[in-house]
Amino acid sequence: MNKDTKKRILVVEDDRFLMEIYAHKFFEGGFDVLTALDGEEALEKAGKEKPDVILLDLVLPKIDGLEVLRLLRKNKDLSKTPVVVLTNRGEKSTVEKAVKLGATAYITKIIYTPTEVVTKVKSVMGAVNRSKK
Repeated sequence: MNKDTKKRILVVEDDRFLMEIYAHKFFEGGFDVLTALDGEEALEKAGKEKPDVILLDLVLPKIDGLEVLRLLRKNKDLSKTPVVVLTNRGEKSTVEKAVKLGATAYITKIIYTPTEVVTKVKSVMGAVNRSKK
């Protein structure tokens, strides 16, 4: 990807070690990477930077991921931004709530390696781009 077509991702993860792993994998995958360690910072950066996609953990300090998702969907500038939930919470009720709030995809951390997460996000973005045509 050249600089003009490089997609910008916001990785929202409160575990600094995991955040750095995902950020590195997305950078290797050709993304311009932004990071946030909590829900408040995620909303601030999303509003200011307008990423092309957001990778969102649900268990976050300050504002939890489901509330972040709800607020993103209410923001006219960010309401259509693809949000891929990446969490260890795999309960059916949590998945259903995230989808109802507008998650584009839901990934359980324990099932996917960081490299597979990058592939999944690229796939989601490709599907979103195709649906816009």
